[in-house]
Amino acid sequence: MGMIGKYARVTPTQLDRALGEPVWALEHAYRLAEGEGAVGAGGEPWYLDIDKSWWALGVLLDRAAGETPANPFLGGEVLGDLDWGQGPARFLSPASTAEAAATLAGLPFARLAEHFDADDLNAEGIYPRSWHEGDQDGYLRPNYQAVTTLFAGAAGAGDAVLLWVD
Repeated sequence: MGMIGKYARVTPTQLDRALGEPVWALEHAYRLAEGEGAVGAGGEPWYLDIDKSWWALGVLLDRAAGETPANPFLGGEVLGDLDWGQGPARFLSPASTAEAAATLAGLPFARLAEHFDADDLNAEGIYPRSWHEGDQDGYLRPNYQAVTTLFAGAAGAGDAVLLWVD
């Protein structure tokens, strides 16, 4: 268990509904998590779980690219006040999703890895506070690549992304 970073891709119509009906959004996200519609017709993901990597990836992205409100790990706007596990969900609008996708596409993971220092992350209290050298390649890299793929698909279709920690 722990604080797990999760994503759900939504269409603009679904985002509008989520903004007005946060309970529907949570239920929709859980349906995706259970596999219902979690993969699009072309094989692209509509749901993603990046385990405990979310905070470190957000910090490393900020260090490599500078802080951005469209940070796909730590950014976004709050989606109501409904608790999704560790507080309310956030969302990136279609425009912010496109901005985040462009940032990810233009920033190979190697640039983030240059800023990885397990001792520093642990000293700063970056969850889960048990980082080790080597985690950047075996753990963070695949999660970064998965988020990059999800955002590329969403941006290409003009969709938005919900993100939350559960």
